[in-house]
Amino acid sequence: MCCLCRELNGRPNSIADNKTSQIAEWDFDGLENILTELAQTETDLTDLGFSEDELAAILASQREVDWEDFEEFMKSTSEKEFLLYPVKVRLSDKKAIRERLDRLAEQHEIRHKDPAIVAGRILCLLLGIGQ
Repeated sequence: MCCLCRELNGRPNSIADNKTSQIAEWDFDGLENILTELAQTETDLTDLGFSEDELAAILASQREVDWEDFEEFMKSTSEKEFLLYPVKVRLSDKKAIRERLDRLAEQHEIRHKDPAIVAGRILCLLLGIGQ
């Protein structure tokens, strides 16, 4: 197969890969289980693309949250741009949530290619937290 044919044949897969990443959702419970198992090996979890703060948030999901500690953590990480903060909603509400998030994003001119960042900005807007 010629180089041009290989390049053209790879494009649909590349496009599909990028599109599925936009609509994919994390299974945080499953992710936590896998990361917990990997942490018991020699694997450096930051090699997976997560920051140390994101890993701490994911791996802490089963522990009781001490909101004073969380507040202090947020103050201490203010120089970082983002924190992954898992939120669970009912699967049956997914469509309604997506529609309302899209409407709020449009109303408040919130734009970003990462839907998690858009949702985070809307959450902060609703909570009265500066963004």
